[in-house]
Amino acid sequence: MPILSNLILTTILLPIFDPCSVILEAFAWNFSTVGLPHNVPIWRFTVWRNKAYFAVPRWDKATKVQFTLLEATWPEFGNPLQLAAVTADLLPFPDSKSQQEGDCQDLQSVTGLDSDVRGRLWILDAPTRSHRCSAKIVVFDLRRNEKVTETKLQNIPSRDLKCLVVDPVAGQRGFQAYVSDPGDQSIIVYSLAERIWWRLKLSSQSDIPKIFSTDLAISRKSPIMYLTGYGSDDLFSMDLNSIRNGGVPPSVLMKNESLSGISVTWIGSKMGPSSGLICDLRGGLHYFLMTEIASVRWDSRQKLEAEGHRIQLQSETIPSITDYALDSQKNVWAVVNERHPLRDPKDSKDTVGWKNRKSIKKRTIKVYKYKPFVL
Repeated sequence: MPILSNLILTTILLPIFDPCSVILEAFAWNFSTVGLPHNVPIWRFTVWRNKAYFAVPRWDKATKVQFTLLEATWPEFGNPLQLAAVTADLLPFPDSKSQQEGDCQDLQSVTGLDSDVRGRLWILDAPTRSHRCSAKIVVFDLRRNEKVTETKLQNIPSRDLKCLVVDPVAGQRGFQAYVSDPGDQSIIVYSLAERIWWRLKLSSQSDIPKIFSTDLAISRKSPIMYLTGYGSDDLFSMDLNSIRNGGVPPSVLMKNESLSGISVTWIGSKMGPSSGLICDLRGGLHYFLMTEIASVRWDSRQKLEAEGHRIQLQSETIPSITDYALDSQKNVWAVVNERHPLRDPKDSKDTVGWKNRKSIKKRTIKVYKYKPFVL
């Protein structure tokens, strides 16, 4: 089956490729140096200056994951002849002693990862193998290589905590992060300056059965956060003005578990179920279309229809993308996996058109080149 045939049949008006897409720049690391297979599932990643950070959750009980958070030199050219020379550039972060499974003081299973302009790494640790350990948010200062704070998310189930994004705009409470739905159609807001968190109950139109938020992305052009979920076609948006500028709910000051509400807007249906989500600096929203195995970009100035989309990347060597990140030049990069970590390997849709695909050799790839002087 030709790579584009299925997509064209289902979305005739979807153009083939965007001129800003880049498919030649890819990089690789030798994961065996930290005791992991080369195709280990990487759930989230972020880039800060000349470093990349990878979240490798401990989800699979049958697989021994020695380290759940890794640091790598960025970028690293994927020349197989160079791998032997770069083995020291992939390391557990902050060190190997702080990721002991079963020790609740250590990192147990990193499922959310983001960095901010001040050089801080924000980590969502959501263990599912051990019920003794609470989920927590940990922040590191990458400039000083030291932990800033650690805040436990007491009484919050870890199973559905799959994403953390940092708001690039500091509000009245300074910088804060948002954590995806813990399972009750809410999100968690975390204020770094005040070391407190609270839940916001999500509400939408009565005809929308459920709001999914496995993936979150914040617009760089307007005070909007986008929400969608793995396995869901629905895309939602949330106005961040009230969260950024509103005062801390009085009850939050007394108890972190308080729940207040916020309305979200249903934008429409994406081109299909997706994984990964990020906004570029030109108002584009990127996501990986799982059924067509393609990374696409929606121009948020247009309706959420085929005409408003562009294919950025579609290749049999890129079978799955689970996350995106911006580099220092504001280009959009994606992390590549052999399959979606949450998808059943027996699912026939996961192998349509790719039954003879080879093992992946690229773990990150550029999908969009930012051109600041191009209108």
